Amino acid sequence: MSIRQRLGPSDTRQTVILSPTEIAIQLGKVVVTAYLTDTQVAKTLIAHLPLTTMACTGINDACGQIMPLPYQASDVQGGWFNGDICYDPSGDWFSIYTGGENTKPHLREIFLGQLANANDIKLVNSQLNGDEIPLTLSLKEGEREGDKTSDINI
Repeated sequence: MSIRQRLGPSDTRQTVILSPTEIAIQLGKVVVTAYLTDTQVAKTLIAHLPLTTMACTGINDACGQIMPLPYQASDVQGGWFNGDICYDPSGDWFSIYTGGENTKPHLREIFLGQLANANDIKLVNSQLNGDEIPLTLSLKEGEREGDKTSDINI
């Protein structure tokens, strides 16, 4: 399977995930699909799935505090694009971004993956009402470490 997508209008990067891991994200009443990268940070998160936390919802994102994830300084980027799934090491926040694309360098994010498609952004947006709601991450059925057969290009 190969996916080449730019979910946000200013997303111009070319990210290749050699061994993607498909996960389900349940946020409030909706379930969406996402692909996590094959980085060490994402692999550490995957090893802890399933995981449930409470997520704060804002205008452009849903963020839930999780366990600290090990990372290298080179993993940190400035900002996000719509549809990104990131980890903010300054507070151990798992974030799903649906808008407000921002690539300013002072915004310390570690790219973990991306929602599967633009419709998933709409579904996540339907839950962003300023309330705190449950956020559950789990492996999609059939996903196991080392059982990857496809490349995904984002």
